[in-house]
Amino acid sequence: MRVLSIFRKLVLWIVDHVRLTWMIVVGLILLSLFSATFLRINTNILELLPPDEPTTIAVKRLQEEDGKLGALTIGVKGDVENVHQVLSQLQKEFEASEMVEFAVYEIPEEWQQRLGLLQLTVAELRDLETRLQGGLALGPAASNPLLASQLFALGPLTEKLANSNGVLPTSGDGIYRLIVRPTGSPYDPDFAQPFWEFANQVIDNTDFDAAHVDLVWLGGAYRHAVEDREVIIRDISTTSIVSFLLVLVLVAVAFKDVQALPILFFPLILGSSLTWGFTALVIGEVNTFTSTFTAILLGLGVDFAIHLYSRYREELTEVGDQREALAIAFEGAGPPCFTAAITSAGGFLALRFAGFVGFQQLGIVLAAGVLFCLGAVLLTLPLMVLWLDNQKSDASLLRPPFTAGVQVRYRSAKWWLMGIAVLASASWMVIPNISFEYDLSALRPNGLAYDELSAAERSVAKKSFQPLVVSVSSEKDLLTVHEHATQIVEQDQTRYLQQAVSIYSILPSDQNERLERLRTIQELNAHPNMVYLPTEIQKNLQVLKSQSLTAITKNDLPKM
Repeated sequence: MRVLSIFRKLVLWIVDHVRLTWMIVVGLILLSLFSATFLRINTNILELLPPDEPTTIAVKRLQEEDGKLGALTIGVKGDVENVHQVLSQLQKEFEASEMVEFAVYEIPEEWQQRLGLLQLTVAELRDLETRLQGGLALGPAASNPLLASQLFALGPLTEKLANSNGVLPTSGDGIYRLIVRPTGSPYDPDFAQPFWEFANQVIDNTDFDAAHVDLVWLGGAYRHAVEDREVIIRDISTTSIVSFLLVLVLVAVAFKDVQALPILFFPLILGSSLTWGFTALVIGEVNTFTSTFTAILLGLGVDFAIHLYSRYREELTEVGDQREALAIAFEGAGPPCFTAAITSAGGFLALRFAGFVGFQQLGIVLAAGVLFCLGAVLLTLPLMVLWLDNQKSDASLLRPPFTAGVQVRYRSAKWWLMGIAVLASASWMVIPNISFEYDLSALRPNGLAYDELSAAERSVAKKSFQPLVVSVSSEKDLLTVHEHATQIVEQDQTRYLQQAVSIYSILPSDQNERLERLRTIQELNAHPNMVYLPTEIQKNLQVLKSQSLTAITKNDLPKM
C-alpha cells in the first residue's frame, strides 16, 4: 500500500505547487537542451566495434602509427594528354591548400625509369644479356641479313628496357586516379566538412567537358564520413517528425478530442529532451544506430500518458473533482505504468551486453529514455490537465475507432491457440533462410551502395577501399607474406583480394641480382661492336647510359 501512496502523494504535491513544478520543468528543459549542444556525431564505425577484439586493436594501433589510411580518390577517363593536363591542374590546386599534405597521380618522372628497370625479371635480363653477348660476338657480320635473324629477339627485349617507365604496377582499367592525402582525419567533422566542400569547389571549377575528360569517381573516406553525418542528421529529424505525426494522428482519432493532444504530447517533449541531455552527458555522441531513439521513445512514452489520462477521465466522471480524480488515477494506474517502464528498461539494458558498441549505446539510451518519459508524464501530466482540461464530467474516455469483428469464445480458445502454435512453428522454419548483410555500404541511402554503382564507378571505388593491412615484425616475414598474397591474387584463389601491395611491389627482393644483370648490359652497351647492331636496338639500349644502377632503399623513395 505504501508504493501506491507514493504516486498519490506525488500528484497531490504537484497540484499544490503548480508554479514551483513549472519552474522545475522549464529548468529541466533548458538544462537538457544546453547539454545536448555538446553532442557530437560519430561516423567512425571502428569506434563502435568490440574494443577487445584483436582486429579492432590492430586497426587502431595501425591508425595511431600511421593515421593516414584515409584519402580522397578522383577518377577520370579520356585521352592521355587531356587527362594529364586535367590531373596536373587538380594536383596544383589541391597541393596549394593547407588542408592537403600531398596529391599525386603519377610517379615523379625522375623515378619512373629507375624503378621501371627493376620490374624486369632476372630471367628476362639474363635472356637479354645472353642474346646481346651473342650479337656483339658477331662483330661486323651482325649487319649481314643472313646472320641477323638470331638478333630478332633482341628487339622486343630491348624495347622493354626503353619502355621500362611503363611497366610499373597499374590498374589497367583505363581510369586515371588522383590520390589526395589531406592533413586531417575524415572522422573529425571540423576538418572533414570544410575539406569536402573545398574538394567539391575544386571539382566544380574544373571544366572536364572542355578538356574532353570524364569524371568517373569522387570518393573515399572523407566523402563517406560527410555523407554519413548528413544522413544521421536527416534521420534524427525525419524519423522524429514522422513518429510524432503518426502518434498524433492516431491519438486524435482515438480520443476524438483536440484538447487531449497537448496534454498527452507535452510530457513526451520533456521526456525526449531529458533523454538528449542524458545522452550528451553519459555517452557524448550519436551515431547511425542511436540516431532514431527519439522516434522509438515517442511511440513507447505516449502509452504512459494515455493510461494515466484515460484513468483520470474515468475518475473525473465519478468524483467530479480534478484534484481527487488525478490522485485516484495516479494511485491506480501509476504502479502498472512504473512496472511497465522498469521491464522495458530492463529489456533494453540487455543490449548493454552486446559486443557491438553501437548496440550498447542504443540500449543505454532507450532504457534511460523510457524512465525519463515516465518521469516526464508523472511530472507534467497533472500540470497540463489543470491548465487545459476544463471538462468536469465526460463519460467518453478512449473511444476506439474500430470494433472487433470477430468474437472469440472460450470454447474455441484451444483452436486459436493451436493455430497460433502452428504459425509460430512455421515461422521457425523460415529463420534459417535469414541472411546476414556484411556490406555496410548497402546501408547507405539509395544510389550510394556499392551494388548500385556503375561499372566504371565500381572499378574506381574498389581502389578507394581501405586496405587490409598485415603488420609483421621483420623484413623476412614481410617478404613471405607478400609472396604468398601475390600468389593468391595471381592464381585467383579468392574473390576477396584484388591486389597485394608492399614495398616489394616496386623494390623486388632480388633487386641486387637484377641490378647486377643491368650493369652487365650497361657495360655491353659500350662495346665497340655495338655499332653493327640494328639501329632500333642501339636506340633502345641508350636508356641505360644515363642510369645510376645503385640499390634503392625505401628511405630513398619519394614521399607519397
